[in-house]
Amino acid sequence: MAVQKHRRKQHSWPIKRRIIFIVVLMIVIMSIALGSISSVLNVSSSKSVLELTMTEIAVLAGERVSAEIKQYTNIVESLGTEKVLSSPTVSEREKVSLLEETKERYGFLEVDLLDQKGQSMLTKESSFSEVFFQQAIQGKTYIRDPEATQSKPLVIAAPLWQAGMEGRYAIGVVKIVPDQDFINRIIMDIQVGPNGGAYMLDKNGTILADRDPSRVGTVNMQELAKTDPTKKVQAEIEKRMIARETGVDTLTSYQGAVQLVAYAPIPNSNGWSIGIYATRSDFLGGASRSVFITIILVIVFIVIGSGVAIRFAHSLADPIKQFALRLTQLADGDLTSPPPEVFTQDEIGILAGATHRIVQGLSNLVKDQTHVLKQMAQGDFTVRPEHEYNGDFMPIHDSIVEILNSMNDTLHRIHIAAAQVAIGAKQMSAGAQDLSDGTVRQASAVEELSSTVSQILANVNENNSYAQEANREMGEVSTHVTEGNIEMRKMVEAMKDIEASAGKIGVIIKTIEDIATQTNLLALNAAVEAARAGSQAGKGFAVVADEVRRLAGRSASAAQETTQLIENTVEAVRSGVQLADATAQDMESAAKVTEKTVQAIQSIADASKVQASSLQQIDVGIGQISSVVQANSGTAHQSASASQSLAGQAQLLRELVDNFKLVEEANIR
Repeated sequence: MAVQKHRRKQHSWPIKRRIIFIVVLMIVIMSIALGSISSVLNVSSSKSVLELTMTEIAVLAGERVSAEIKQYTNIVESLGTEKVLSSPTVSEREKVSLLEETKERYGFLEVDLLDQKGQSMLTKESSFSEVFFQQAIQGKTYIRDPEATQSKPLVIAAPLWQAGMEGRYAIGVVKIVPDQDFINRIIMDIQVGPNGGAYMLDKNGTILADRDPSRVGTVNMQELAKTDPTKKVQAEIEKRMIARETGVDTLTSYQGAVQLVAYAPIPNSNGWSIGIYATRSDFLGGASRSVFITIILVIVFIVIGSGVAIRFAHSLADPIKQFALRLTQLADGDLTSPPPEVFTQDEIGILAGATHRIVQGLSNLVKDQTHVLKQMAQGDFTVRPEHEYNGDFMPIHDSIVEILNSMNDTLHRIHIAAAQVAIGAKQMSAGAQDLSDGTVRQASAVEELSSTVSQILANVNENNSYAQEANREMGEVSTHVTEGNIEMRKMVEAMKDIEASAGKIGVIIKTIEDIATQTNLLALNAAVEAARAGSQAGKGFAVVADEVRRLAGRSASAAQETTQLIENTVEAVRSGVQLADATAQDMESAAKVTEKTVQAIQSIADASKVQASSLQQIDVGIGQISSVVQANSGTAHQSASASQSLAGQAQLLRELVDNFKLVEEANIR
């Protein structure tokens, strides 16, 4: 039961299948894990690279726009320091010529000069109320954002310094209107993937430039998000752009495509920012292909690993299966089939060597034990185990040797006992024959004794009958004496009762005398008291006391007479009791003598009965002794025959023991 409790749960799968399953499972898990990690890292790396690249593009694009604006700003500021334009001695024609030359050189849409009142030199229109004029006349370079809804182009204005010396005094404003396409060209030059692009926002979130011209100046996502919830994500992104932040966010387009939007502020601008957007699938397609290739590689690795696992399982499980089969055959009693041959130096080789040793060892042990038992069956107890018994098999060797020694010792003892039994049987046979002869003589003597006892028994029975008759007659005499003695005793008891009653009457009379005396004294006391009481008061009481005294006197006289009579009666009764006692004693002595005579006769009768019974028992005993003697005679004959048979069996036992081949008694231990 203890072995069963600690036995592990048996697996239903063979070890080969379990090895294949475990190894393939590990390969699958590791392959899937490595593939998943590789794919995740690949996608994550591609996404990080894409985000970093788009952020750099946004920053570079912003710097490019900033460089263009800075160039235009430098041109305007250089015009503001031109002495030709600020000199009052230079004609207006020369100034206009310089402005036209600058316009043609840089491809501006407009180059104009405004006086201190904001009047244009070329168009004669006033721009005094414009913000760019107010800022520039105060000595600041100002960029006015284009407003497509109001047909206001981009304007860059700078102060015109007196005598061409910057910082002295603004005597006017130089204004240029660059070609609006320079921003659009920058935006159009930015191509991020087949579905990507760029756009610019002003400080209010209105689109300054876009690949779609219809969106320029008309779209403000902050305003659209107030009425359209789907625009909130993009509005949040553009809110961070307005805040002049740099970063990358994810946006789902209205077509359902996931886009990455990178944004950066444009330096040296009026709060502008640029955004670069691209469809993530356009750039992560390579990563998807990498994931697909990884999956293919994982499958290939699993297939190859499974093949290797199967081959490994075959190389490992097949020898184990063969060893298990051989051990099963060994458990079923097969000691002749050879174990499988394995020539490796690993644990399988060790298992093969151990299996060889187990099979060979058990085979040798069984053969050795078979040889020992066969020799023992043939009567040879001098045989000893020949093979070496190691470890836990050593007790088997010791047990076999102990059995052989014990059998040798036992058979030696049987041989000695058989010899002694044979000698005893011969002696018993001789004794039995002597007993048989003595029994015959005893039977004859018992017959004679039985005849004598029968004669004595007849005489004792006759004496017993005479004693019984005398005992009966003496019994009748004893009965009459006993009855007379009983009657006499009754009379004596009656006389004693009369004497006792007379004694009691005397006591009563004595009591009456005492009462009379006391009454007389009482009457005398009453007379004395009456005399003291006086003649009239105590007269009646004295009469009564006198009468009581006379009555007491008469009672005392009567009591004395009664006492005398009772004493006479008691004396007569006492004499009668003495005579009755003497007579009763004589009758009792006669009864005792008669009883002793009866007892003596009864004792003779009883003794005669006992003698008769004893003689009968002796007669029966003699009869039983005769039967026993006769039976002993037959038994003695049988004992003699059995002794002779026992002697023969003892001789046969000695012959049988002599058939065994035994170790010398001195060499048993």
